[in-house]
Amino acid sequence: MRKFFQGVARVYDFVLNGIAVIISAVIILALGLACIQVVSRYTPSPILWTNDLLKMLMIVMGFPGAAWLLRHNKHVEIDIVATHMSPRARTVCHLVMSFVGVATCAIVTVIGIWVT
Repeated sequence: MRKFFQGVARVYDFVLNGIAVIISAVIILALGLACIQVVSRYTPSPILWTNDLLKMLMIVMGFPGAAWLLRHNKHVEIDIVATHMSPRARTVCHLVMSFVGVATCAIVTVIGIWVT
């Protein structure tokens, strides 16, 4: 059973690292689009669709990026309750909250992409 969970963790890490690469490319794309948008404002025919695309890219960057942050413990954490728990209870709480965070990010990402 332990090998199964190690395999799941390996696949999960691979997917999240792929997401990090995609998010990095999206950040570079958004930076380029923002520059194009600023420059095109001062031309006779500005590019109008860049603003809408930048909004959609913000959704794509935010929530999947949050899942990666949760996996690597780089997110903002309020640990008032956790400091008073035993190490085992803290680990269980951390695992549950990590799964809740990833599920929330996935749901909001799918809904955000679907709505926009």
